[in-house]
Amino acid sequence: MLSAEIAQEIVERTMKILPYNINVMNEKGMIIGSGTRDRIGTAHEIARQAIVAEEAIEITSELADELEGVRPGINLPITFQGTIVGTIGITGDPRVVRPFGELVKMTAEIILDQSFLLNQMQLDERITRELVNEWIRGEATSSKRFIERAKALAINLEIARGAVIIAIPERELSKRVKINHIEEIVKRDLGEQDVLSVLEGRLVILIHANTEEELNDRAKAWVHAFKTSVTIAVGSLQSDYHAAHTSYIEALHTSIVMEKLEDSMSFATYQDKSLERLLYKLFAGEKVVGTALSKELVSTLQTYVEHDGSIQEAADALFIHRNTMSYRLERIEILTGKNPKKLSDLFYLYATVVLAEKLSN
Repeated sequence: MLSAEIAQEIVERTMKILPYNINVMNEKGMIIGSGTRDRIGTAHEIARQAIVAEEAIEITSELADELEGVRPGINLPITFQGTIVGTIGITGDPRVVRPFGELVKMTAEIILDQSFLLNQMQLDERITRELVNEWIRGEATSSKRFIERAKALAINLEIARGAVIIAIPERELSKRVKINHIEEIVKRDLGEQDVLSVLEGRLVILIHANTEEELNDRAKAWVHAFKTSVTIAVGSLQSDYHAAHTSYIEALHTSIVMEKLEDSMSFATYQDKSLERLLYKLFAGEKVVGTALSKELVSTLQTYVEHDGSIQEAADALFIHRNTMSYRLERIEILTGKNPKKLSDLFYLYATVVLAEKLSN
C-alpha cells in the first residue's frame, strides 16, 4: 500500500510546511521517499527497530554516529487500517523536531488514506463502466453474476432509466481530451442512480427518471454546458432494466444520423429522428444503388424538401432562376420516374436518394 510514489508525495507535502528533511521507509526499513534523493533505496536501521517495537524511536547524534545510514532525528511508525506499513522520519535534533512528530505521522497517514480511497473510487468506476457497457449491449443482463455485480455497486435495477448519448463531431481535434472534459462536467449533475461510460468515443449515460419529459429535460440541460460543439441524443425511458439496450440503440442511431446528416440541431430525442433512424437501419452497411441523379440534382432535391416544396424559395436558396429549378425537377422525374411535385413521390425520392446517400456512407 505504501508505494514509492505515495512516499515521495508524503515527503514533498510535509516538507512544504516543515523546514526539515523527511524520509519515508517501507515495512522492511528501506528508504523509499526522501528530501535527500540519494538516500532513496538505502536501508535505515532505526526504521526497522521502530517497526518491530511498534513505537517512535529518537536518534541522538551519539547514536547516529554508531549506526550506518542513520542521521539524528525521530522515527515514527505509519499505520494503515491498523497495520504498520512503514515509518516516517524527521531529520534534526530530536529535542527540536520532537513536537512535530505526531503531526508528521498524522499527515502521512491521512495521505495514505486519501490515496487508498482514490484508488478504490477509480476501481469502482472502472467496474461500473464495464457493467454499463455490458448492460447497454444487452450482454448477459439476466445472469446471476450481472445482478450480483449491480447490487455490489448499489445500482438499483428496479427503477426506470433512459439512455443519453453525448458525442463530439468526428471533425473535432483532440476528441478524446474533449470527451474527458465533458465527462467531468456531466458527473457533477449525475444523480445517485445515474451511471455512465464511454463507448466507441461517445459518452453514454443511463439516467434515472420518472417520465420521458423529465429524462429529456435533464439531457437538454447539457446543451449549453460545454465549450465545444456536441450532439445530445436521447432514447426512450425503460422501466425494465433488460430494455436499457433498446434505449441505447435508439439514442445511438439518433446520434449517428445527426452526425451523418450534419444536423444543425444539437439536441434530439429518438422520436425527433424516427424516420431517419428507420432508414439508417435499412441502409446501414448497404451500398445504395439505382439512382441516376447527379450531385447537382441530389442537392436540388434536398433543397426543395428543406423549403417545403416551394420552387421559388428553393431556387432563391440555390441562387438559380425559377425556370432552372423547374427544369431540374423535370429532369429528376425523367431519370427516376417519380414526380417531386407529388407528395408520395417526393417522400420516396427523399428517402431513397437524399437520406440513403448520407446514411449509407
